[in-house]
Amino acid sequence: MQRTVEEQRQINKWVGHEKKSGAAVVKLLNKQRLARKQPHIEKSAVYRFIAGETHSKDSPESRGRDKTLTRADTRKLQQARRRLLREADSEHRVTWQDVLDEAALDSAPCLRVVQDALRSTGVRFRPPRRKIGLSQKDAKKRFEVGLVWKKKTKRFWTGTHGYYDNKSFPMPLTAGQRSKLRQTRITGHLRLPGEGVEQGFTKPREAHSWIGFPSVTISAVVAKNRIIMWEEIPGTWNGQKAADVYQGPMIKALRRVWGRKRSYRIVEDGDRKGNQSNKGIAAKHAAGIQAMTLPPRTPCWMPLDYAIWSKIMDRVLETAPPHTETKKQFLVRLRHCALTLPRSWVAAQIGRMTEQIKGVVDAKGYHPKRD
Repeated sequence: MQRTVEEQRQINKWVGHEKKSGAAVVKLLNKQRLARKQPHIEKSAVYRFIAGETHSKDSPESRGRDKTLTRADTRKLQQARRRLLREADSEHRVTWQDVLDEAALDSAPCLRVVQDALRSTGVRFRPPRRKIGLSQKDAKKRFEVGLVWKKKTKRFWTGTHGYYDNKSFPMPLTAGQRSKLRQTRITGHLRLPGEGVEQGFTKPREAHSWIGFPSVTISAVVAKNRIIMWEEIPGTWNGQKAADVYQGPMIKALRRVWGRKRSYRIVEDGDRKGNQSNKGIAAKHAAGIQAMTLPPRTPCWMPLDYAIWSKIMDRVLETAPPHTETKKQFLVRLRHCALTLPRSWVAAQIGRMTEQIKGVVDAKGYHPKRD
């Protein structure tokens, strides 16, 4: 039975101030332990403590060998790890040995010591987060645009007349299709390492899960605190379809919500097939629509992309009937789920634009931590 901290203090008091012998101290300690219904302490443990042969919590650690790695060494290893990963840019795998070689420590620890030191800080081999691939050119453009847009106030973004985007929605019409779609949206399980392939702990491969799924293309505009335009796009998306949206449902929705104005300011992506086609540009000019074009691969600056589309799909799956439904029934339900989103929640997502832009700028155009 080990000594407690309080017992160590009592031993120091009895031996140092009251000059009691080791045998007397053992007797007193065991008397107290008997009253507390605890096991007796071995006299050797008391004698070793009195002789200073064991460690005291109030004194510096002096037992065992000196640590191979200091805090400075661990810091060098972390810096080397981050440096190598940035240089590799996911093109090849960085190993523990690579980190040790790059750090060039003064000492020569074995690989296991390095692994233990980094693992104690939380470093593990983890699968990479799946994000849109960004080249240096993309990041530079995002950073340059972000520096300009960062200066705009939150009121500017909440007062923007519309955020416009297209979405190809999967249409799970049967119970089996809905089950497969729900499985692909699961992000993780509470499981042990060995349970990864058991039934209930796996998910279908997303690259193959859409086979047999019908889909529908939706054009939507969100503004203020709600979706103000929801339009189904039949057939293949192209410049003429984009022009029809600008001069038809979009301009009608903007006038209905904001009244008649000389021009309307919207935010949209750089879709070359439709938004940035010659027909699309001409249609915007004719309708008095001025578009702020997102830099390439920046869905994190589009409220529909970073929040609203996913929320709509969540509601679609939550309200799904247990039986098979027709395409018309699904589209009616999809539209209802979109147009009845809580207005306070929609307004809050648009209000996030300022912090979303700041995050990209702080990351120098690359993915921010909260992305």
